[in-house]
Amino acid sequence: MKSRLFLILMFVFAMTYNAVAQQVMQTETAKSGNSFSVVEKEIPVQIISINGILTVKSDEIISKVEIYSPIGGLLYQSEVNNTEFRIDNLPKTILVVRIKIGDNKPVVQKIRMQ
Repeated sequence: MKSRLFLILMFVFAMTYNAVAQQVMQTETAKSGNSFSVVEKEIPVQIISINGILTVKSDEIISKVEIYSPIGGLLYQSEVNNTEFRIDNLPKTILVVRIKIGDNKPVVQKIRMQ
């Protein structure tokens, strides 16, 4: 029973860090004549963590922020309608931040709270 629980926890841990390792980019499709081309552009987001305060800034409107623990547990979730978001009193550990900007794909980053 303990080994099965250990394997499940290791799977969740591996999946969380696998999702963080992939950089999510917005894709746009442009039609040119009879062919399609895909243009990838990076979504401009700044995530700053200082003294237990997490600040998220973007040039575009942030619609949602989710903060996860290293093993995938949801610590905080908020609907935002602004270009800047701030939260304090977060644990000083590695966190996974998932940000949705408008109707675009989410941006997922791993950060270390200091």
